[in-house]
Amino acid sequence: MDAAPLAPANQEMQIDRARLSGILDAADIGVFSGAWPSGDVICSVACHAHFRTALGTLAVFSDILARLHPEDRKPLQQALAQSLHTGEDGQMDCRLLPSGQPHGWVRLVWRVRRDARGEPCGWDAVTRDRSHTKQAEAERAAARQEADRRADALGQIYEREHRIAEALQRSLLIKPSLNLGGLEVETVYQAAWDEALVGGDYYDMFALEEGRVALVVGDVSGKGLEAASRTAEIKFTLRAYLREYPHAATAMERLNAFLCEARALEAAPSGYFVCLTLAVVNPLTGEIDICSAGAEPALLLRADGETLVLQEGGLPLGVAAKAEYGSLTVTQHIGDLLLIVTDGLTEARQGTQYLGEQGVAALALRSLGMDSLAAIGQAILEGAQAFAGGHLHDDACLLLARRTA
Repeated sequence: MDAAPLAPANQEMQIDRARLSGILDAADIGVFSGAWPSGDVICSVACHAHFRTALGTLAVFSDILARLHPEDRKPLQQALAQSLHTGEDGQMDCRLLPSGQPHGWVRLVWRVRRDARGEPCGWDAVTRDRSHTKQAEAERAAARQEADRRADALGQIYEREHRIAEALQRSLLIKPSLNLGGLEVETVYQAAWDEALVGGDYYDMFALEEGRVALVVGDVSGKGLEAASRTAEIKFTLRAYLREYPHAATAMERLNAFLCEARALEAAPSGYFVCLTLAVVNPLTGEIDICSAGAEPALLLRADGETLVLQEGGLPLGVAAKAEYGSLTVTQHIGDLLLIVTDGLTEARQGTQYLGEQGVAALALRSLGMDSLAAIGQAILEGAQAFAGGHLHDDACLLLARRTA
């Protein structure tokens, strides 16, 4: 066949290649062809840009290698050699040498080219600038590392605060050594099974003038160190007020006014509140002056089986500064049991049914024949847990006081 008829076809092919190269350059896709074993390469305009070098400076494959980071040169050579051996396509992201610009990356995707005999004779490859992608990946990785670092730091802070809160709560739950004359007192505390944070339940008992004794059970809203700190503040503030005004309703009103004023003075006022029951007991006469601020009603279980629900007081503390509180006076006879609990017991739930104060009273009445108040308290707690399917969803605090003489 004569060569002349082929000239227009070759010319048309060259035009098509130029047009395709222009399209790829416009799409920021570089193209290069490499001959093997000579190593000669032909690179498009975009390919030169991707390797950050002047047009016409990539003539042989070693020119391309020279533009790469030294640590990526040998891996690329090995990958290309492997493709020649297996005939499989290949791909690699390579770092570029620093050139006064941010660290650059280029992606090479190649296919083995074969001659008429089917022998490998080089590569046809496309290149893409991966610098922005790699920079974004690095920034995301750095952000993840920073997030992990902050999470670790927050975790350490949480653990530290948790330890402090636990130590503070343990100090609040220490039963003081008191000579109460004819009054026997026992306490039981059980943290909720699913709570990782220390709660605000607490109890207290302390001596007042004229042989009277203050019995307190409180539940401060919130969890963790903040709740434990507020509980300590409330415990000792109430002690101070009661020793000055040993009357349940008066002390409760003063404590409520203090908490409301303190909250108003906070830079970022919180919405905490306190449910609390206070009983001022005279062991000699059996007189009980009791006041409840939004708490579960106390129960007085008579030795003859009668149960009195002692519910007199007002709103939870810290809700309304001018709230008024009333108190109830009742006589505790020898053998009578005063029971004060938090809502962790009364709100023990079985389906949609709550245990309530009547359920707590029933558990207590069934346990009155036990030898000690500690055994009675533990039986009440275990009964509430059994009612709720084996565990309670809130902290539970009980205080039991029985007149013995």
